[in-house]
Amino acid sequence: MRGASIDHQWRRGAWLLTSRSASFVQHDTITIYDILKSLALILMIIDHIGYYFYPDELWFRAVGRICVPIWLFLIGYARTRRIDVFLLGGAALLIAADAALMRSPLPLNILVTILLVRVSLNPLMRWIDNSDTKLLIATMVLCVLFPVTSVLIEYGTLALVFGISGYVVRNGFGKMTAVPLLYAAFTVATFTVTQHHLFDFSMAQNMLIFAGSSAAMVALVRYLPQHPSITIQVSTPVQKTLRFLGTRTLEIYVVHLILFKIAVALLCGCLRCSCHPHFNPLSLVS
Repeated sequence: MRGASIDHQWRRGAWLLTSRSASFVQHDTITIYDILKSLALILMIIDHIGYYFYPDELWFRAVGRICVPIWLFLIGYARTRRIDVFLLGGAALLIAADAALMRSPLPLNILVTILLVRVSLNPLMRWIDNSDTKLLIATMVLCVLFPVTSVLIEYGTLALVFGISGYVVRNGFGKMTAVPLLYAAFTVATFTVTQHHLFDFSMAQNMLIFAGSSAAMVALVRYLPQHPSITIQVSTPVQKTLRFLGTRTLEIYVVHLILFKIAVALLCGCLRCSCHPHFNPLSLVS
């Protein structure tokens, strides 16, 4: 019953959305999902601090990139494909914020990407139907489309490649037991290469992204399926913090992004931010 309850929470909350009630979990414990989402959320905020406030300091972006495999893998790993009103509302609110601040909405925020992955993943996997040839074709097409689609939505069709990785880990791929791990390795390598070309990261930054993403994917592929309902005993402050981060991820994501956008606009001194698309606080003392 305990494992089933936690799995029910996960199905309702795959990535950003979780059950608002966790009364079935002991007050001094947290689940593996709380830890995964909290880690990814912290890395994501570091990434956004770099994007909005320190655009020339690429280490912020390099560290933040590690959250991407976690988020996108968990979309595919989750059983739910429900188009939730809160997810729609969050995506619309961020687009409206960009419009109000006279910023381009493109690429559309990752909440739109999640919605599209949820809609398209099951039909795509039904077409693949445990065929390694079809899996290869679909993956190559998605990778080829990435440069174009990433202009329209965050992470483009590469998000669906990560979604496929999560899906095959949860559901298997016929009798080919090596596919989940091999596919995860491919997604990490592809992700590292694409991020290098997008950001022109240094060798050290590329190594950090590859190592961090690899560690995250190994944990997701090897550990998560074997221990889906594990709970960990922690001190009360840590438990409360991780529980809050794990169950309020959507709200934190939307609110912090809107605040960052407003802060950049105000600190630049104009809504259009004609001085620079991102404000660098160091410019105040330079």
